[in-house]
Amino acid sequence: MRFQRILQAVAVLVSAALFSSACSGGSDSTAEKLQVVEQQLAEVTAERDVLKAQIDQPSSGYEKAAAVKAAVRDILDNPDSYGTEEEVVELLANYATPDAIMQDDAFDAAMNMRDSWYNTLYQSRMDAEIEVLHQWISDDGSQSSGLWVWKGKNINGLDFELIGVNVDTHNEEGLITHELILYPYPDDYVRNAALGTGTADSSDP
Repeated sequence: MRFQRILQAVAVLVSAALFSSACSGGSDSTAEKLQVVEQQLAEVTAERDVLKAQIDQPSSGYEKAAAVKAAVRDILDNPDSYGTEEEVVELLANYATPDAIMQDDAFDAAMNMRDSWYNTLYQSRMDAEIEVLHQWISDDGSQSSGLWVWKGKNINGLDFELIGVNVDTHNEEGLITHELILYPYPDDYVRNAALGTGTADSSDP
């Protein structure tokens, strides 16, 4: 509604300027009035542009977190389209705070999110993928989670498939501050799936 009022004000000022110009006969007084109108028009236009930028940006915590999750997912799904290894990791780092930590419960590991993304994409020595089944974001955007399947060839080239859950914490800008990775299996089963004999011939955990 406020944006519409600003647009209406711009239209009125433009009309006033044109009307004054048509009736003036080029007098100094009219020129001064036109200058005032032009200044007012510039101020209103600037306010309109600021408001439009605010409207175009995600406003709620939920929207900000959702935008971050979507951007990260797009990059992780197709990193080659986003440049070199360094460029991809640098881009991903924009969606987490500098001190953000990824914690993997099964591997008892915690590392900086930037390093985690690099290792996942370029250092894992696995031919594997993560298929996201479901994502959830809290109403205020402070937390999000995902249910996914991690599957493919493990570090030894053997088949594996694991269900996992990540729980992320977001700051007020939607950036990730912490990520916790959990699996519904014993820790030894998860480690063996990724680093040992896989899961193709494993008995139920």
